[in-house]
Amino acid sequence: MKRILCKPSVLVLVIAALILMMMPATALARPNGNHNWSPWTEVFAPSCEVDGEESRHCYSCGQDRRTGQWNTVETQAIPAIGHAWGEWGGTEPTCEDDGYRERLCGNNEAHLDHEVLPALGHLWGEWVVTKEPTVDEKGERVRVCDRDETHIEFDEIDKLEPEEEEEEEAEKKKEPVSPVTPKTGDATKLMGAFASVFVALSFVTTGFLARRKKNKS
Repeated sequence: MKRILCKPSVLVLVIAALILMMMPATALARPNGNHNWSPWTEVFAPSCEVDGEESRHCYSCGQDRRTGQWNTVETQAIPAIGHAWGEWGGTEPTCEDDGYRERLCGNNEAHLDHEVLPALGHLWGEWVVTKEPTVDEKGERVRVCDRDETHIEFDEIDKLEPEEEEEEEAEKKKEPVSPVTPKTGDATKLMGAFASVFVALSFVTTGFLARRKKNKS
């Protein structure tokens, strides 16, 4: 049999081929160090609140011969787009009950923004006494809410102590009494009485003077 001897030149070529196959493409590309980038490609889209991502690869650096993946890849974030809120809707709060309002996102209707509107509370007017208290019975007073006239609050007034009732009666007695003008008939009777008394005094005086004169004679 003839022996086949490998010439040095053939052996060098084989070794070089094996080395080239094992070396990444980057070893052969970019002799001047410049990348040849592909356009940006969206990896996943951004949402209202989460950033997205896009990537690009270098044509010059090539792909891995075994995996097929690009050897040089660059990524960057795509900023979140934020919410596109619609108009507020809901119910207004009342004196006693909370209200609420909500709105939907135009980019994603699954995104709902809502908040509670605290109850306003009553805005009471002045107390008005509807029944005065006495010693025997309690009194009563009411007031109405200015926000809603259907909201009325009632309150009892404690009974009066005997001293308090006497003081009220005394205050009533202190009130000025209007003068009473006598009637025409009453005035006539009064004048007749004065005339009768005057006549009687005249007779008595005349008799007394006549008697005194007689005694002197």
